[in-house]
Amino acid sequence: MPVTAALTIRSLDAEDTERLHVIAQRAFPPTQSGFVRVGKDHGLVGCVDGTVAAAAVLRVIQLPSGRRIGMVAWLLTDPEYRGLSLASRLVAAAVTQLKESGCDTVLTDVEGHNTASANVFHSQGFERLSPGAQWQQFGVLDTAWLWVRTGLALDPGHFLWVYDAVKPSGSSGMQRGGSMVANTLWACIALFWGGWLLGSSMAWPNASQALAVLLAVFCLFSIREAAMRLTAGYLGQPLVYRAWEGGWGITAGIALLFGNLFPLPGGLYPPGDGWKYRAVLPALGPIALAGTLAVAAMVAAALWLHSVVTQPALAVWLSALLFVGKPLLLFDSVMAFAPFQAFNARRIFDYNRVLWGLVAILGLGLFVLRPL
Repeated sequence: MPVTAALTIRSLDAEDTERLHVIAQRAFPPTQSGFVRVGKDHGLVGCVDGTVAAAAVLRVIQLPSGRRIGMVAWLLTDPEYRGLSLASRLVAAAVTQLKESGCDTVLTDVEGHNTASANVFHSQGFERLSPGAQWQQFGVLDTAWLWVRTGLALDPGHFLWVYDAVKPSGSSGMQRGGSMVANTLWACIALFWGGWLLGSSMAWPNASQALAVLLAVFCLFSIREAAMRLTAGYLGQPLVYRAWEGGWGITAGIALLFGNLFPLPGGLYPPGDGWKYRAVLPALGPIALAGTLAVAAMVAAALWLHSVVTQPALAVWLSALLFVGKPLLLFDSVMAFAPFQAFNARRIFDYNRVLWGLVAILGLGLFVLRPL
């Protein structure tokens, strides 16, 4: 594209909808492009010599506290027109428009590996907020409402980015502990009350079973992370832990409706912002493989031990380990595609598809196996 091309930003009109769908199909995989919709708040488009080449779909969310929040719901650029800074210009214009319309602040949510979008928003003054930082800025009720209204509750591995955010210091340890407690809670709900929305009977939890679930979550998450960190240290790749607030709506629904667990272990990412996913993939691929194989080893060992142990307390723990570990292994080994691309399977797939195929076969095999 010539550098002399005329670049303009204007409001998104109804006649732009068809072109927007074309761009979405070219910019996103099929599992995502179909969800790009223009709401009543419309948005902005970036044009190159009069042709719509990029768009920002906007929303306004009214919080229970009365605050108005602007959201960049979708940011997309036709691959043919990338490299012209259209996305950055659209984000800057969107912030201005939403602020002038009375929004208290502006935010968006971005998948953790989508560094192209994350870096655009970061360059325009947005900060990624941990769950604790969100509660401090918006309050617990407004934060929960944001998770629902933005769709973050259904987006595993996505993070909330806020313009001009109040960003307190956070602790990876607190995020990690909170994630383990939350996963344990939903695992217990799934085991003891799962299915009651569909008419199944409820049963109060047994303390030893609840403790077994907590230990299972702790062991699986800790060993998974330890394997990834050991590999990262060998490769010289620094990493930080980030909890996933995105996806808890799926976890709650699966637990209450079907009595199963959709685990959200959080992820390890290069520290800071400005890094590019493809640039660090040669390290992230083996790191993800190490974590997935560690979970596979624990599931395989639990399957074997469950068939030979006679000690009741150990049998309860092994059952809990399989209840948590099998779905975690499924998503870490097989589910490499949206909306589940935040798990290790996606990193392995992007690193080496043949290797991913072998790992997926291993994961599926262990998932369907039952103790003898």
